[in-house]
Amino acid sequence: MAAVANTEGDADPGAVASTGLSPVSKLVLVGAGLSTLVWLGAAGYFLFHHSTSNGGSMVECFYGLDCLTTANEWGDFLAGSFSPLAFIWLVVAVFLQSMELKEQRIELAENRSVAKAQAEYIGTQTSLLMAQEQRYVADDTEAEFEAAIELLAATLINYDHIWSFATKDKKHKLQFRLSRYTDSTNRRIVIATGQELRKGIRVLREQNNLMNPQVRFQMKFRYDFARTFRVVVEAVKAYNKLKGRSRSLASALEVKTIMRNMEILVNSTDGLPAAFTDLGIKYRSAKKLAPWVLSRPQTSAPSPSQGSVPSPPQTSVPSLPQNQGAP
Repeated sequence: MAAVANTEGDADPGAVASTGLSPVSKLVLVGAGLSTLVWLGAAGYFLFHHSTSNGGSMVECFYGLDCLTTANEWGDFLAGSFSPLAFIWLVVAVFLQSMELKEQRIELAENRSVAKAQAEYIGTQTSLLMAQEQRYVADDTEAEFEAAIELLAATLINYDHIWSFATKDKKHKLQFRLSRYTDSTNRRIVIATGQELRKGIRVLREQNNLMNPQVRFQMKFRYDFARTFRVVVEAVKAYNKLKGRSRSLASALEVKTIMRNMEILVNSTDGLPAAFTDLGIKYRSAKKLAPWVLSRPQTSAPSPSQGSVPSPPQTSVPSLPQNQGAP
């Protein structure tokens, strides 16, 4: 018993508050408790100060135990004493239960609100993570494309001697060098190559000298041309992975146009298809390129994006080794 008493004495004073009863419920409990005490007091007073009739005269029983002599009298006394209390506490229990259900409904509504807020927060975080992941992928794709352009620019400068095509009679030719762009940026080198190549292709196209069986071109550095084409293909693959604004900005480099024009030269030059086959490099056949070559060339003025790239100041550049680039 002592242990129990000590345990009760050491109980947390806030334990009652932890029941979560509302102030109204606590007030009802206090009122019901006070009413019970008052009623029990009245019953006790009635028990110990009870008057009864004895032979027509009133006799006061100071100890009601002497007056309640039969079981029927005791039953009437107990029923009259505790029936109101049972009714009072029944009403209190119903009231407390209704209050508890009301609080549970409020708590459930709050829990639903919290759960909804958490779901929205999780959805927002998921969207942010997905956007971040997409940004990482886009950054990786852009970095891959920039690396491909850097390699392509270096290859174009190193192999700028490959742009020398001519027929046997030397009447038709396509020839340019990129040595003056050595100190330019990678994008400028790629754009300049595309413009020079497009300009030469346009002239040959207008003369109906592209992929014409009767007009075949000759070139010396066939394997270097094939290696350069392979780098162009890698740049096109990196370009195809770009999306949105990055793709729009990268389209100004026209790497696809460079690849198509190089394929046209492959189909128009003797020995180039064999060099591509030796290096295991694939290209589109003349049949697939014919619709573009045979269509009428545009005669309208070129757009600003098709204009010539201003040449940088002339600088002395050491001559590049004129190797055959054998496989």
